[in-house]
Amino acid sequence: MKITLVIIGFLLLVFLIQLGVAPAGVASQWQEKLESKDSLYMQKYDPAYELSEVSSLARKKAFLEAQLQLAEEDSIHLIVNLRDSSIHLAIHGVIIHTSKLPSIENDALLKSIPNRLYLGLFSDPVPIISIHSTILKEPIVERQAPKDPVEAALNAYEPDTLIQNPAYIRLRLAHGIDLILEQHPNPTFAEQWTRYRFRQENRPTVTSRLQRMVSLKGQEYTPDIRLKLSANDIRALYRALPAQPKVVLYF
Repeated sequence: MKITLVIIGFLLLVFLIQLGVAPAGVASQWQEKLESKDSLYMQKYDPAYELSEVSSLARKKAFLEAQLQLAEEDSIHLIVNLRDSSIHLAIHGVIIHTSKLPSIENDALLKSIPNRLYLGLFSDPVPIISIHSTILKEPIVERQAPKDPVEAALNAYEPDTLIQNPAYIRLRLAHGIDLILEQHPNPTFAEQWTRYRFRQENRPTVTSRLQRMVSLKGQEYTPDIRLKLSANDIRALYRALPAQPKVVLYF
């Protein structure tokens, strides 16, 4: 019995250690990626950017430079400004839609990364490599053709019968970051249940966690930025995005 408890305690300790070091492992991967991709950037990086009085200016400069690059694109893309709690749709540098964010949750790892990593990751628009959503991208309303002009006139005044599902979107960015848009508020049980299921879909299973623990591969960790806004705003943003969208982040 004691041996069993010792084994369980040891495995639990290993699991907790793996969870604790997982964010540092992600930051290390970002560092290695930057060094291998653009060693010149790391060599020319000015340590003065780490100073508190300079770091915020450097990030704002990176934000503006990324927007300039985005202005050269022909498609609609996202601009997420956590500094002023806003999210925008833009095309050719022109803002065509703006939504305010009543709630923002930024991952602790992202908030703590040094400027050398921040500037290396977010000085350019970040490609969105996959999108998972609970809503329809292109809503279609099916209606039976009217039999005569009288029925056609009556149908013209019928309300839109399109069923609007609760609005939740997960945008997986190229750097392994999840940008999550969740509708707010969630007054009904169905909407809260949809949110619960949506959040569970991206979490590692117990089996996968045990396998990684036993193999000593370390636990998976995906930093995320969770934004809450109205369901109508989320639908408008999602349906406006092209097949290969990009996002500019500022925080």
